[in-house]
Amino acid sequence: MTTFAKVATTHTQRQRAASAKRRERRAKTAAKQRDFHTCRRCNHGVIRQGPLILHVEAAHLVNSGMGGQPSVGCERKHFVTLCARCHHDVIHAQRERMVYDPETMGDGPVTFTPVVTKTIGAYLVSEK
Repeated sequence: MTTFAKVATTHTQRQRAASAKRRERRAKTAAKQRDFHTCRRCNHGVIRQGPLILHVEAAHLVNSGMGGQPSVGCERKHFVTLCARCHHDVIHAQRERMVYDPETMGDGPVTFTPVVTKTIGAYLVSEK
């Protein structure tokens, strides 16, 4: 049986992580309030889909997979309000991408443009 070494986390590391989580939660709440709890893409608020209720979410403009650093982006301007459907089925599925001014980020206008893709052999390549 393989055993793995435990990662030692100090009290200070846990405090810093908790503090960063609180800052991010406050920034996400502020972004939702800025956008009046309405999706910036489809203009829906709370969506009823059968027995499910889809709420709005504060999404990072630059997610960690695209080079964003969650510990740095803890300001309101780093988030945009999206409904769960637009956030997961459109943005994370990379059907559209968000275009914004780097100065104002989420506090300014955000547009959504389709991601253009083409097939080369057996590979799907995105044009940027």
